[in-house]
Amino acid sequence: MPDNSLNDEELIKGLKQGNEASQSAFIKVFGPCLKYFIIKKFHLLEPDAEEVVAETFYKVVVNVQKYQVEKGAKFSTWVFGIAVKIATDWLRKNLKYPQMVHDAERIAVDPGDSSPEEVSKAGLLMREALSHLDSIDREILEWYGHDGKLSEIANYLGMEQGTVRQRKLRALKKLKGIYESLLKNRTNRLN
Repeated sequence: MPDNSLNDEELIKGLKQGNEASQSAFIKVFGPCLKYFIIKKFHLLEPDAEEVVAETFYKVVVNVQKYQVEKGAKFSTWVFGIAVKIATDWLRKNLKYPQMVHDAERIAVDPGDSSPEEVSKAGLLMREALSHLDSIDREILEWYGHDGKLSEIANYLGMEQGTVRQRKLRALKKLKGIYESLLKNRTNRLN
């Protein structure tokens, strides 16, 4: 947890006023504990955890006006809550299609129960499964996995939105089947 010698009230007031000294103090006090927390909780590598922490700092500074002491939540709780949301989003974006396959979904939703090796293996297995799809389906899923809108994907590929939607659904179903088959084969080889 952050150093308690720093007065939260003064820090919050300084952050709300855009005081650079308060921003520096905030980074100095919260930086190490946030990084440690993100690495331990989400099993991220140090550079990835630093990326999450940097985005957390940005979000806190931009949204500090929304923090209200009288609501009862400690400032540190509010800051760590922001960090958890950012780390969860980071995992979703960086673990290929976590919502499609049970193992990858479990890892993305609760990485605290998964070792870095499991996260790595799930990602490699997903990449292998993706390689079995045809190039158009793979491209549709890549756009989809990066929060691409259906209209953007259709425009880029020169297809109708309905066609893209159908291809996406079929590709996801096929991807899930391929992934599960690869996982089953890997499990059988290990046993």
